[in-house]
This record gives sequence, C-alpha cells and structure tokens, in this order.
Amino acid sequence: MLKKLYFTVTALLCGIGAIAQCPKMIVNFDSCKFHAIAYRGYSHIYPENTLLSIEESFKRGIKYCVMDISLTSDGHYVLFHDDQALYRTTDGQGKVTEKTLEELKTLDAGSWKGYYFKGNTIPTLEDALLIAEKYKGYLYLNTKNYDLQKLKAALDSTHTAPERLLPYVSTIAQAQSLRKVLPNTPWVWYNGGSYPDSVGSDYFYQTCVTLGCKSFEVEGTTPSDSNWIVFKAKVHKFGGLAWIYGANENQQILVYDSMGADGVESDRPWNANELICSGSTGAYPDSLTSGNWRFEYNLNGLGIGSQIRPRDYVNLTAKQMPSFNTCSGFSIAKLDGQDARVMYIPQMTPTNGLLVYTNFDAEDLGTLDGTYSVIMDIMIPPSSYGKYIAILQTSPANTDDADLFINQFGAIGINSVYSGTIDTGKWARVAYSVDVNAGKLKVYIDGKYVGYNTITGTRWDVLNKVQAGENQGFLIFSDDNNETAPIYMSALQIRDYPMDSLSMTSLGKASASGIPQGNADMYNVKIDGAIADSTLMDYDRQIYYFVMQDNADLSQCKLSFDLSYGATSDKNPAEVVDLNYGVYTVKVRSQDTMRTKDWTICVHKANETGIQKVMDENSISLYPNPASQKLNVSLSKEMKGEIVVTDMLGKQQLHSRINGQKEEIDI
Repeated sequence: MLKKLYFTVTALLCGIGAIAQCPKMIVNFDSCKFHAIAYRGYSHIYPENTLLSIEESFKRGIKYCVMDISLTSDGHYVLFHDDQALYRTTDGQGKVTEKTLEELKTLDAGSWKGYYFKGNTIPTLEDALLIAEKYKGYLYLNTKNYDLQKLKAALDSTHTAPERLLPYVSTIAQAQSLRKVLPNTPWVWYNGGSYPDSVGSDYFYQTCVTLGCKSFEVEGTTPSDSNWIVFKAKVHKFGGLAWIYGANENQQILVYDSMGADGVESDRPWNANELICSGSTGAYPDSLTSGNWRFEYNLNGLGIGSQIRPRDYVNLTAKQMPSFNTCSGFSIAKLDGQDARVMYIPQMTPTNGLLVYTNFDAEDLGTLDGTYSVIMDIMIPPSSYGKYIAILQTSPANTDDADLFINQFGAIGINSVYSGTIDTGKWARVAYSVDVNAGKLKVYIDGKYVGYNTITGTRWDVLNKVQAGENQGFLIFSDDNNETAPIYMSALQIRDYPMDSLSMTSLGKASASGIPQGNADMYNVKIDGAIADSTLMDYDRQIYYFVMQDNADLSQCKLSFDLSYGATSDKNPAEVVDLNYGVYTVKVRSQDTMRTKDWTICVHKANETGIQKVMDENSISLYPNPASQKLNVSLSKEMKGEIVVTDMLGKQQLHSRINGQKEEIDI
C-alpha cells in the first residue's frame, strides 16, 4: 500500500484544493454496482442527443448513454429521435432520411430546450464516438436504420475501441450477424421492452452472452412480477446485467434498485446514480415552463419550446395554414393598446390542428402526463360567435371529441359544465391547470379564477417526450367532427405542473409582450481564466463548480452567464467579481416573479507545481485527464504497491502497479 510518499512530477499536473468550504460534488461511482443509463444523454437538463448532453453525462461519472441514430439521405449516421421528424428538436422541417448531412449541419438542435443552448447541432455517430472514447464511456444505440457496415465504418474512421458501440439487438440471428461484422463489439438484448419468449431458458441467455451480450433490458416492471424474478436470475447466472427502462422519479428508481436491477434508463442519470450510490439526490419532478411562443412571424418558440406544427404538415393546403399580420392588418382590436403582430388560425378540418410538443420529462405515468398548465392569449372574431372552438385535444390523431372547448357563448369547459365568459372581439388571457391527482381542471380568464371541471381517468393526459414517433404532445383548435372555428392567438405557454391561483393571478391580462415565464435558472456560466472542461453544474442544488489556476487573481474575475428567458438577477452578467472566498451567490428571479433561486459559484484552485496532496492511501488526483504526458514517480525507498490515477471529479482513469523506486506511467 502506498503511504505518504515523496513524488517528483515532470508533467504539468494539478492537485485540487478548495479555497473555501463548498458542498462536495459526487461524481465517482466506480465502487457502485448500479448503473444509471443516460436517456439521450443528460436530457433532463441539456438538449437530447447532442454532444453537450452526452459529454455532461460522461463528465459526471455516467458510463452509458442511450443514443438514437438515423441515416441521412447520403448515408451518414446522425443522432436523432422522433421517427426522423425534425420539428420538435430543431428549427428545420421534414425528415432526417430526406436530408443530407450538410443540410442537417445547418440546423440548430439546442434552442428548443432553451435559447442559451443555441448553436448545438445534430451530431454524427463519429462525433459521439470520439466523446465516448475521451471518457471511456459506452453508446447504447437505438438504431433506426440498421446497417452493420456503416457501424463498422464509424468505428474504423474514428479509431475508437470496439466496445464504445453497444447496439441493441432483438434476436439471436441478428446477434450472429453483428458478431461477423463487429466481432469485438458488445451489445444489449432489447425486444421492445418485452421479456424473451422463453424467459426461463438457459440456452437463450447462455447463447446471447457467448455472442457478446453485455446487458438484457426490459420495460418498467414491479417487484411481484414473476417473469422479472426468473429473468433477473437467468441473466445473472450467465454473467449479464439486468437493466430496466426507465424511471425519473426517485421513489421508482429506489424500487428498481431494491428489485436487484443493475441499471435503469433515466433522463436524470446523475441523480439516479447519486441516489443509489450515495443515498441522496435532488427532488423531482421540477416545476418548469417547457414551452413559450409569441406568434409574430412563425410557429417557433420564444426563449424555450419546440416549433409548433400543423398536424398534417405533409398534405397541408393553403386554406389550413395559419397566417401572420398586425392587428390593423387583420382589422381587429389592438392588443394591450399596441398594434402587435398576431396569428390567425382558420377553421381546422378533422385532419388538421396545431400540434404542441410538451417536452415534459416522464413522471409516474410514463408516456402520459396529467399534471400541467396551458396559457393562451386569444381573441374570438365576431364571425366565430355562436360556434364551438376546440382549445385542447389530447389525442394527436384527433380520433375522438376534443377535451376542452370555448362554447357558443364564450364560456370554457366540457360536458355541459362551462365557466366564465370571453367577450367576442376582445383579447383575453385564457389559462387552465390540469391535475388528474386532484381530479380538477381549473379555468382562469385574465388572471381570475372562473370555475372548474371534474376530471377522471386518462382523458386529459397528454403525451410527453418519451412517446415514440413524431406525434407527441397535444393539439389545439382541432376536433374530430368540426366543432371548432377561426380564432386569433398572440401567445401560448405550457408548464409541466398545475399552477396555483396565486401564480395564475400573477400572469394578469393578455399582453403584446407575451406571457411571463416561470423559470429561474442560470446557464452558460463562465469565469475568465477557469481551466478548460473544469466546469460542472449541480442543477438540483443550484451550484456551479470551477477550477482556477493557482496564481489566478480571484479578486478580479469576469463572471458571465445566461438566465432563463425574461428572468432577472441581483448580479449583472459579465461583471468583474471577487471570488477570493471561493463561494459566490447569484439570486435569480423568474419573469413572472413567482420563483426565486439562489445559484452558488464554487471555486477551487489548482496547484500547477505538482501533486498537492495524497488523496488517500492508494490514490492521487491529477489534472488534466485524459492527458498525453507521462507521470514520473520517484519513491523515497524501494516499494511495491499501486497508484490509482483519478481526474479532479474523482473518476478513476488509470490503475497501475509500481515495483521499485522509479516508475514512468503513461496518463
């Protein structure tokens, strides 16, 4: 065992020492057998299937990222979900399979998650492989267009280790084909979430493992599921891992761990690993604004949110297209005293409507979400008086009656229970909160509560982003038997939680400036002079961690950051601040003034002259890592032992034995 040794270091190395007391960031999960699998990367916080989302997972000690890959029209694998429809996560239109790689590279794949993520693009599989190689991670591939030769070409062109790829396979025959082309690449058995047909067959599991299967995955299950008990026992008997898809809520993650699952897919992979490996993590779900639109020129989001799209965007006719103009251009009343630009929605036929992507993360109901709020600034033209207008249709296929209407007299409701009145020809801010747990759909007009509808079952649940295919979310202004009429709309907002009356009141009346958002987050936080790649965010505890050079003047640090759209802070972005105490706090207030968060900047200093201290009896901490230098170690006397090289986040990078007084270790 290495005790207190004397080191001579010839490479540029940094030991990490805190200036002031900061909460420890848990990132080293090497001793924990449980694996959280990052669903499309760290997609709870970062835009899914981007290099940013992948790297932020790997930086936090996550070993596996589930990626969706599709082929472009010119034969390149790119990371993308949603059956190749580009609307939800980019500013493009059409399908991935219809676009060249060059065309896709021009699209923005980050702004839908927040304007502060603008500039993230659709990555290639090769891009993702290089990130995985850097962190010794694994890409668990959901392959939309299965082509083994192209998978092999991606490995060959990047010179990455064959185990970086982890394709999912659903049959033994498919596994045999994979083994011929990629003999050293492991894989995951997954068959749409179902158990194997012969769940108790030793032959099946033994054959899969022999052919390179690393893990076997099934959909969410329960402790009493007899198939799970048999499945888990057989998987473990032959040396495989038993994974479950998927969970976000802490209690469900704990249940799966208690059932003996080796891993679970999650939008919150770091939180899942924290919970199981250290016993605590942040709360979930969040209360977030996930979509905000102001309809001046198009259907794009404002600050956050996907493009809204016509339901039938392929066969859309001119008569079914929304149009954009000023209030005076439409010859309607001004909005909040201003000649604002607004949108006109014609009467939509049953084949159409406007599809709103929720981008809600999964909660207890999986692909369904029954707790949310919708706010819209609308005006009913005189021509629509006396007609019904559908303002919520939870079925994207529009196969049944809509789920919330404005009736012929301007009241809002369903099933003969209607509340309030919207005056024809006047702008109004209409809002409703849906809470299936409380059994109520509450209605508000211009910030005032006007009544509620009793709701039961799943009728008012909407599809969240876990749903496969492009038709996620819900429709507005769409009904299966033409019970809708033309309307004007200037703004729309959705939140993934039922707002209370105080929050609804704070929103006030329809405004030309749009609907105030409810988020109070900080992103793109930077300090001039911080060591590259040293930044990490603990979203749940609202902490940013930085490492500064040992000789940095912390009294003159330029701190910059972006805030949630419309939010304000008690510190100015891009100002010079004093970080000598190692801890600095920025108070952020949401645009609707209903939420305040204290964000902490935590600074550590690095010692470039050598290793600052022995971290424990067997390991020392180094920075940077990965690195291309060699570590030369001189011992005070001839000894035998081992050195564990970790990065500054506590992740093991190298484990080497030493034998003698001098050793040279390639890091």
